[in-house]
Amino acid sequence: MENKKVNILPQLGIILATIIWGFSFVVVKDALVLIPPVYMSTLRFTLAAIVLAVVFHKKLKQINKKYLLSGAVLGFFLFAATAIQTVALQTTDAGVCAFLTTAYVVWSPFLAWAIFKKKPNKQCLLAVVFAIIGIGLLSLTKGFGIGFGELLTLLCGVGYALHIVFSDNYTEAQDPLLISVLQMVFAAVFGWIVAPVYEGRLDMSAMVGDSQFWIAILYTGVLSTALCFLLQVVAQKHLSVTTAAILLSMESVFGTIFSVIFLQEALGPRKLVGFVLMFAAVLISQITFTRKKK
Repeated sequence: MENKKVNILPQLGIILATIIWGFSFVVVKDALVLIPPVYMSTLRFTLAAIVLAVVFHKKLKQINKKYLLSGAVLGFFLFAATAIQTVALQTTDAGVCAFLTTAYVVWSPFLAWAIFKKKPNKQCLLAVVFAIIGIGLLSLTKGFGIGFGELLTLLCGVGYALHIVFSDNYTEAQDPLLISVLQMVFAAVFGWIVAPVYEGRLDMSAMVGDSQFWIAILYTGVLSTALCFLLQVVAQKHLSVTTAAILLSMESVFGTIFSVIFLQEALGPRKLVGFVLMFAAVLISQITFTRKKK
């Protein structure tokens, strides 16, 4: 009984993170009326970096060139993926964005194979077939074109997949908590470099008095970024990669549920089938099938 109790806590931790991430699609979608997308991502990483640096300030003494390089690489992928996803949310339904983003679970094994020569399981090929059909149902228009927002969301999924692949490689020999702090710092730095170039000067005079602005920044910065990534790092120490990946894919389910409830987004038969196929692709890519010996 004790082992079951110990094991259920990290699972609940990841599920809590996916609920928070799922609702963040709604929060960000609403906040984009007030603040440009790249600045939105930059502010959330800045706040997350401050919070995590304060909480884990004692670990900052361990920083060296190796940690700085790891933090810079992960921070770049994390910022790029999040910024692209936020831009995509301007023209894409939150539910569709949530499911297309979750394709990172399917792409990750193949990127790990290409970069670190870690060969994926055979069922990953089947998962790709399901994912491609699901992506088609969610993204393609009647003229078989793909919307710009959906294309950006798929690109952001690749960014998150690269973040996962490199994160898995770096945390094997380095402190994951310190890496978590540094990736947030570098993500914020990249944001403050890119945002002024892409979106110009930020005028916050009209925003600071708007409660919706502060709710969005505090929710995404403290809960969705600092807390959730911390929950993920701690939980994955006690769970298999397969279990963690399947639980993390629930972000897409919660994202869709919240978008229907709070944003009144339409959920037609085509989208529903696409959601089911995308979720099936995630599960297939992570479940290992074994044959019983006679």
